[in-house]
Formats: sequence, C-alpha cells, structure tokens
Amino acid sequence: MRRATARRALRWTALAVLSAGCAGTAPDVADYRGVHRWPSRAIPEARGDLRTLPDGKRVAVRYPGWPTRDFDRYTTYAYDDQRPEPPVQRVTMPSGIAGDAQKGRALFLSRSKGPCVACHLVPGDDVWPAGSAGPDQSTIGDRRLPDQYLYQVVWDARVFFPNTVMPPWGTAGLFSAEEIVHIVAYLQTLKGPIAPEKDRDRNPFTRPKPVGFGDNLDPTNNPAVVLAEDAEALWAARGASGKACADCHEGGAGRALRGAATRYPKFVEAYGRMMSVEDFLEVHGPETTGLPLAAESADNLNMTMLVKRASNGLPVNVDGASAAEKFLGGRVLADVRAGLTRHFPTWRTDRAEVWDMRKRFQWCMTPLGMNMLAADSIEYAELELYLTSFDNGKPLSVPGIRH
Repeated sequence: MRRATARRALRWTALAVLSAGCAGTAPDVADYRGVHRWPSRAIPEARGDLRTLPDGKRVAVRYPGWPTRDFDRYTTYAYDDQRPEPPVQRVTMPSGIAGDAQKGRALFLSRSKGPCVACHLVPGDDVWPAGSAGPDQSTIGDRRLPDQYLYQVVWDARVFFPNTVMPPWGTAGLFSAEEIVHIVAYLQTLKGPIAPEKDRDRNPFTRPKPVGFGDNLDPTNNPAVVLAEDAEALWAARGASGKACADCHEGGAGRALRGAATRYPKFVEAYGRMMSVEDFLEVHGPETTGLPLAAESADNLNMTMLVKRASNGLPVNVDGASAAEKFLGGRVLADVRAGLTRHFPTWRTDRAEVWDMRKRFQWCMTPLGMNMLAADSIEYAELELYLTSFDNGKPLSVPGIRH
C-alpha cells in the first residue's frame, strides 16, 4: 500500500513541480485509516499550522515571505484527508465587466499568482522568466477564439481537457471573475507578426540549458559546505542527557556513518513509518542526547548534511519500487526518472539558505491553492522514497547547489 500511495502522491506533486499547479481527478479513493499517525515535531512554520486572527480570519503559519492564505476548502494529499478534488466548474463569462488588456497583462505576469508566464511564452522584453511547459501564447489572438472559451479555459480548463495540468484558477479562487475577464482581454490582443527575438535567453525555445556554477562540494562556491562542517561542533555537543553524538559513534561522522545515508528514506520499525535522515534525526537526537533537532530547523538541516556527506561518492541504495526538457520559468525541468534527490539538502542561491526535499515539496503546494503538509509527514517521506528510488546506484553528493 505504501508504494502505491507514494506513486499517487508523486503524480500530483510532480505535476506541481512541472506545471506550477495541479489539476485533475485521482483515479481512485484509497482507505488510509490504518496508516500510522505522526504528531509533527517540525518548527512551527514547517508544520502546516493555521491560526485565527482577532478579526476571525484564519491564516496559515508559513516560512517568512511565503503565502499565508488558508486553502482549507480544498483537499491536501494527506492520507486521512478524504475530501474529493474540487468539482469541475463550467461557468459563463460575466457580461457587466469591461476587460482591460493592460490589467490582464499585469495579472498574466504577476509572480504572486502563478505566474502564467512560468509556463506560457508571450511577447515582451520584460517577460522573464518565461517557460515552455505550456503552449506558446504569443499569437493566440489570431486564432479568433471566443471570449467565453478563453474565459472557461482560464477558470477551469478541465471542462475541455480532463487530464490537464493547468490549475483551475477560477475554481480554486486564485483569480477572480473580473481578473479573468482582464486576462481574456489581454490574450485577444496577442497577434502576429511577432517582433524578432533579441535575447535568446528570454525565449525557452532558444534558451540554452543552464549550467552549474562549478563544484558543489567546493566551500568557496557552496556556502552549505561550510554549514555542514560547522555541524561537527553540534556532533560533539552534549545535550540534556549529558551525551553527544560522538559518544556513541566513534571516529567522527565521516567514519562512523559512512554508507548510512545511502539507505534513506527507509521504513524504521521502531517508529512504524517511513523516515528520511531529517525525520530520524528529529526523534533520535532528543531521545539519545537531548538535543532538539526539529524538522526544518538549522540544526537539523546542518546535521543532515553532515550525515549525508559521510556517504558522498557511494551509490544510493534505497528499498523502494521503483519529459523532455521544458522550462518552467527560467528553470529547466528535470525528468524524475533521471534522479532528483542525490544533492539534497541543497543551497538555494536565490534564497541564500539550505532547503531539503521536504521544503521543496511544501513550496510546490503552498502558492497554488493547497495547504502544505508538515515537513516531517509520512506522506512526504513516502514520496521522497519514491523519488529517491530513481537515484539507486548513483553516488551521493551532499550538499548540492541550485540556482
């Protein structure tokens, strides 16, 4: 059952990664009542908590700068969340609103609402980063499509395309009726001929595949390497129990834990669940040394990198069942079958901080109409196992670096 659920979870979360949104209907509804419950031990902003403001409005507790809107009306992908997907909505374009193409363009480019240009190319030197995950819309106005059709596609494209990965923007409440009217007005202005492209990097069809910034294990290139080295002090620190990691694991992390990380995520019998290195540390630390290592805390991430880099160069060996290049905004999309996990936790150059896979999963869900799960949830652990299985036989190289 765990492998089947991991596959289902992968399909929806991977679609979020690939399309910046999830739309569709699950093929079946499984019974997860027997799945082990897990009280989150993550830091508050990583638990998926909600709080009520004095005015009665509920907001999500999130990482600094993340959206705080509560999408509790819509299903999460928690195993115990049995709510169905939002039903497909067939709507009629309102007649009392005058479309403003300029406002529509601003909405199409807005990074707080998607953005649409993450998947669709449209004209303009200011369109960056543009993507090619969806159709090029640079001349869609020449197709003379009815306004009602375009309005419905933006509101909920599942009416016409049941298996689309385009988010149902109106159904999910991410765009209002008036905003979609403005977007339709803008789309109808997009007609040829298209001006010659001056910047090949702007257009994902001519953009070269990004290259790295050098060796991810070079501390002068990747700040996360320094953070992993600093975790040596945490390794030797004595917690409330009077013991340190070094007391039980002789020879230092590099020697004592050589090869351990290659087997994670794995099912840990003592806790009755699938666990990543981060999950295991958050319970093992307090139980053995008394050191708090809450999921998504700096100490947990740094210790995870210390543990994982002890296995650098060794092949991934997890026990699990086992798209052409497209751009999502400025990022080239990876094929999960080629492996995505060997460099996590990884330094995010645009954020100047370390992210593990769980935070990446959470980011896929949060700005797109779905409340995130706790970083240490069983669902994420099993999804991580599924993704890691594609890396079996490939060498670890932690910490990674992403641009």
